[in-house]
Amino acid sequence: MRPITSKLKVRISGSRPASAPVLMMLNEEEKLKRKISEHPKRVISVDIDGTLSEYKHWKGYLHLGKPIKKVVDLIRKERRAGAYIIIHSCRTTSADNEVYFKSIDYMKRWLKRHKIPYDSFWSGCGKPYSNAYIDDKAVNPNCECCMKEISK
Repeated sequence: MRPITSKLKVRISGSRPASAPVLMMLNEEEKLKRKISEHPKRVISVDIDGTLSEYKHWKGYLHLGKPIKKVVDLIRKERRAGAYIIIHSCRTTSADNEVYFKSIDYMKRWLKRHKIPYDSFWSGCGKPYSNAYIDDKAVNPNCECCMKEISK
């Protein structure tokens, strides 16, 4: 399959080509779709800001709050049961390559420091294909309590 290219213009820092983050994201998406289709069990995507880490307000690309214990415990439990865990974040949508790569590196180091297991890391716009999403911004339309909350 031929990679999809983007007309996105970015400021280059260092020797990476301007399209590197976009092409990397698309190539990673294809690899991830392949892995997911081959995985026999559940695939769970977990957002970082406000879901996996405490989030009160934006403090910059290189800041994450403390881990939220009940979510970390859930991830560990699901992983032990054989689920494929994807950590995802849309915080890396900067058009600046330097910010993009530093931000991803920072988030992966944060996950490692807090011993949070995962199989894949998804960054950029949109959400990866999964059987379940754990996200502070999600609303289940089949949940009466959730629908009341959103209509406030």
